[in-house]
Amino acid sequence: FFSLFPVFATMSFVLGSTLRTKGSEIFSIRFAPSSPWLVAASNDGVVRMFDWKNNKEGKQVRIRTEKATKDVPVMCIAFPEYAPVVKQAMLAVCSDGYVSRWDMAKQKCLNSFMETGNETYTVGYNKDASLFCTGGLDRKLRVYDDETCKLVTEPGVPELGMESHGNRISAVMWSKVDPNILISGGWDNTVKIWDVRDNKCVRQVFGPYVTGEGLDTHGEMILTGSARPSEQVEIWDLRTSDPLQAIKWPSSTQDPCVVYACHFSKNGKYVVAGGAFSSEVLVFGVDSGLSVGVLGNMTKSVYTAEFSFDHQHVACGGADGNIYVMQYSKNKPKQTSGLSSPPKPPKK
Repeated sequence: FFSLFPVFATMSFVLGSTLRTKGSEIFSIRFAPSSPWLVAASNDGVVRMFDWKNNKEGKQVRIRTEKATKDVPVMCIAFPEYAPVVKQAMLAVCSDGYVSRWDMAKQKCLNSFMETGNETYTVGYNKDASLFCTGGLDRKLRVYDDETCKLVTEPGVPELGMESHGNRISAVMWSKVDPNILISGGWDNTVKIWDVRDNKCVRQVFGPYVTGEGLDTHGEMILTGSARPSEQVEIWDLRTSDPLQAIKWPSSTQDPCVVYACHFSKNGKYVVAGGAFSSEVLVFGVDSGLSVGVLGNMTKSVYTAEFSFDHQHVACGGADGNIYVMQYSKNKPKQTSGLSSPPKPPKK
């Protein structure tokens, strides 16, 4: 069934730097392709760009400019990972259903529209960046054409029948292999695999409780992070929905970590996961299941975590408003607990 592993190995990822956002909660972080920027979406309606290698904040974009809605939280952002540089637009979705597409280099909104009646929590591009998908409170998946932002299809709809999710959708992710395969997860303890060509749910994974950015894919694997005190991080076979691996979270004297966010490294060798209660971030080796990086003793919940494209860095953020960047470092001594901690905030 699942393969279970010991907990700790030699530490390879350690805290490198901290980027501060003056108190705004961080809901979504992405390394921008083909650029030096680390991009963060916040609860104050602003998307911030950081020159993370030089520890400097760069440009800011306020997603909504209308006075009544300018502080609406930006829940999720997405970039096309594999598309040509000419298609490097950023998608952003807000909690009031506002969806927008941006040229971040020019700080220019290219397209925008409302999903009326929805709270939109998640967005993601398919492999060739021809399509993107949103999900949220109304349990609907909406697939749009990237160039026109016109609705293409709604998998599982109409009627919100048995194929659709039974509760809000927290995460969407596309297959890195097939641009037509979409994966979604949410509060109904189910991950669904869709073929958007015929609008059908082709397979399901029962069990994962995905409440944030707790969904990713690599090759033929699906990674899930569940907001529960055990069996938080699991890997599944995309082709069959069978379980492949349960990564054991280290025991702690604190409350167990419930996972809100998890991602594969771009080469599939590592997994990063973080969450609430024990409020920590761990990096695991996929082959061994061992923890190879720990960011512990955090004071508030972690909502988002992401690997850089060179596989050498991990960025994470959450309720404390800081972005922590972990870096790969060879020949670090063995650790048996979360010794790599964020700096204490300055006294007021």
